[in-house]
Order: sequence, then C-alpha cells, then structure tokens
Amino acid sequence: MQLLYNDNIISISAMTYLYFTTHHIKDGKFSLLRIHRGHGKEIRPEDIDEVEFLSPFDKEIKRAMMHSINSPTGLLKVALPCAITMACCPLFLSLQPWLIYVLWTDLGVDVKSLNVNDAIRSFLTPSGLVYAIMFGFVFQSVALKQGEVRKRFLYQIGLLGELTAMTSKVHMSPDDKMEVYRSVKDECIQMTFQILNRPLSQFHHEPTIHTKESLYGILDRLRKVDVNDISAKVDVVLMNKAITIVVDLIGVDYDKLAGFRTRLHPLQWIILESLGLCAYLGILMVDGKSYRFELVIAMITVFSIAMLCYIVSDLDQPFAGFFKIDMLPLFNVINRSETAHKIAFYEAAKKADIPVETCAAEGTNMQVLDEK
Repeated sequence: MQLLYNDNIISISAMTYLYFTTHHIKDGKFSLLRIHRGHGKEIRPEDIDEVEFLSPFDKEIKRAMMHSINSPTGLLKVALPCAITMACCPLFLSLQPWLIYVLWTDLGVDVKSLNVNDAIRSFLTPSGLVYAIMFGFVFQSVALKQGEVRKRFLYQIGLLGELTAMTSKVHMSPDDKMEVYRSVKDECIQMTFQILNRPLSQFHHEPTIHTKESLYGILDRLRKVDVNDISAKVDVVLMNKAITIVVDLIGVDYDKLAGFRTRLHPLQWIILESLGLCAYLGILMVDGKSYRFELVIAMITVFSIAMLCYIVSDLDQPFAGFFKIDMLPLFNVINRSETAHKIAFYEAAKKADIPVETCAAEGTNMQVLDEK
C-alpha cells in the first residue's frame, strides 16, 4: 500500500511539473498557450499580434478611407447640386408675378382673356428636348466613368490578391515573402491615397521610402527563386505569372487612375442647372385655370430636376454616396497580406530558432532574422 501511495505521489508530481513547464505566465496572468522548447514551437501565426505590418502612415490612410465613406461632408458634397436646384426654384416662383406684369400687364394686355398656353407650348417643347439631351449626355458620361473606374479598381485588386496567393505557394525564403506582402500592402495604400485625393500635408505621418518603390522590389525578390531544380516546375509557372502581374501593375500609368478623382467640370453643372431652371420657368408660365394645379405641376418639376441632378452628382463620385464602389475588396487584400506576413514571420523565427514571443516583443527585424 505504501509503495502504491508513493507511485501515485510521483505520478502527480511529474504531471504537475510537465503541466507548468509547458505553460507560462504572461502579463501577470496564467496563459494556456503551450511553450515547446527547441525547434518544435507550436504557436499559431494568428496569435502573433505584435508584429508590425502597417506603418503609422498606413494606419492613418486606412482610417481616413473608412471615415470618408458616406461621411456627412461627403454626402453634403453629393447633395450640393440638388440643394442648389431646390433653393433656386422658390426664387423663380417668386418672380412669376413680376414676369407676368412685365410681359403682358405693362403692355396693356388683358391677362385673363389671354391664352398663353399656345405660346408656352412652342417654348417648352424645344426647351425640354434640349434639357433631356443634355441630361442624357451627362448621365451616360458619369455612368461610363464609374463603370470604368470599378472595372479598373477590381482588376488591380484581383491582381494584388493573386500575387499574395501565389507568393505563399512559391518556395521562397520567409523574409522574401514578407517583403512581397509588404509591397502588396504598399500598393493598396497607394491606391487608397489616390482615391482620397488629399494633399500629403493633411496627414500627420510621412510615408515610408519603401512605399514609393514597392513593386520594383518584388522583381528582385522573385529573381532569387531557384528555378534550376527539377522539382521547381510549379515554382517556375507561379513565378512567371507573378512577374506578369507585377509588370502589369507597374505598367499602370497613374493617368489611368485619374478617374478615381476626376469630377464634372463646373461649367457642365452650370449648363445642366440652367437648362433645368429654364424648363421650370416655362412650366411656371402655364395657365392651368387653378393655382393648386399650377403649384402641383411646379412641385413635380422641381423634384424631377433635383433628383436628376442628385443622380448625376452621386454617380460623379465613384467612392461616395449611395451608388458608390465597395471598398471591401481592398481592405480584404490588406488583411490577407497581413495574415500571410504573420505566417512568414513565424516561419522565419522558427527557422532562425528565435522564440516568437521574443521577436515580437523586442521588435526583431528582417536583418536579425537573416543574420541568424
């Protein structure tokens, strides 16, 4: 009995020692994350939250983009042409008695016996036709522009997503993979900066030098892939595809991205608003034999012109308003590249036999991992 008791005590002590040596205390609290010494560290990459991937400038750009989507200021800019139309129409309505006096009463014409509808009809027909043609031209222009911007935007995002996925499958060193993921992130941040269309002085942080030449650095990293090995046939195909993607992204002239920030010329807005208000002025001169009927017709015309102006203004801004282009694919690519970067960081730390917690806490950079 005493021997059995001693065996139980030894077993419990051994299990207790094993349990507490495979767990650790973190931030003053007991952590259930196991510690495996040596080369067999079983730390999940998604648990590495301290790895620096987004620079302060990147975080500021991303935050500004998220706050600018349907912000009050952006919606006010979209609704400005509609508000101008709504403000001008009551002014034209107040001018109706004065126009009637100047055109007929002052000349001694009896307004009650005058049939003005025949004369107004000859004015409203060409005026409405000109307004309809002008609105159709402007609407088609902004709709095609938004479609082209959406097509180009999704195409570039798709290429960046493919580049991230292919890099994770190519046999490259972890530090080279991390540089490619950072380059993908930098290109996404650059696109976001183009969409925001703000001067650099409005931001509190400066962009890193790495951001300006990120895509060119990918070619240097891909050049290091060993393609002479017989088992590297898949790597050759993936690398050629990745190089094609990088060359395509580099070949995108930023003039082609001008649609991200181009807007209708103010002269076009003046012409569109003037034609609409002229048609509204003709509606005010119609004699309906009832002021209620005339008021209803005027209100319908006002709301029609205002809504048409709003639709054109909304489509004119591709990344704002209610008919905007969804920015979620861009943020998804950034998140996927960040996750892949954490995995590569974990692989580099494991290869260098450096504790992942130590790398993250002390900010171990790529040079330290390379030297190891």
